Amino acid sequence: MSSWFSSSAQAPPPQEGMSPGVEKALAFLILAMIGRLLKHRFSAPQLAGVQRLIMDATLPCTIFKALCAVSLDVELLRWPLLGVAFVIVQLAAAAVASKLFFADTIRQQTARYQLATAAPGLSAFV
Repeated sequence: MSSWFSSSAQAPPPQEGMSPGVEKALAFLILAMIGRLLKHRFSAPQLAGVQRLIMDATLPCTIFKALCAVSLDVELLRWPLLGVAFVIVQLAAAAVASKLFFADTIRQQTARYQLATAAPGLSAFV
């Protein structure tokens, strides 16, 4: 007879080691702590050189490596292309509206760019 607290099913075997996500998070935290501890040992020009190296070499390499792992599918291009089309329609509508309401060329250009730079067109790229 089985009770509520006992189970005839066996428990899953315990995992060996940590999950990859936890390992990466701990490695990042350890590197951040080492950086904080060593920050005071370097002068300002040396720190600027390290920051320049990180921003000009290491970061682009990391971004490129991460982008190489992304598989591109035609379906994924649908939303950015729709966003571009929306922005083009906004530009065309702003051009027509500025010509209808303003006779002065400077005011037409100002209205065209103010009407065409609405936030909804940018939200398609986020």
